[in-house]
Amino acid sequence: MEDTPLIQFGRAEQSGPRTSHNDALVIIALLANCEVGRIFIDFGSSADILFGEAYDQMQLRDVSLENVNTSLYEFAGEVVHPRGMVSLLFEDGSRNYSQDLHVEVFSSRCSLRI
Repeated sequence: MEDTPLIQFGRAEQSGPRTSHNDALVIIALLANCEVGRIFIDFGSSADILFGEAYDQMQLRDVSLENVNTSLYEFAGEVVHPRGMVSLLFEDGSRNYSQDLHVEVFSSRCSLRI
């Protein structure tokens, strides 16, 4: 029986994603000082979306949604209009990174394609 080839990764592969990759990933981070799980990051998309159910659970009473005049399409082709747009602080504690993120808030019952 032949030996199974050994797969190894060096230090160069441990430094983070290369810009030529367009892979999506899912993380947990702080958004407006709330721990939010299952954040889907797709480097091939320019849309930042927060579903209404998550926004409501964050209880951001003092943050008001700004009106936006835009729409997206669900997978079924139906037009979806956002509830509004809000600017929230995004923090990745593992790298001491923070950024002001402008997200569109949609109803919780939609499947979007971007």
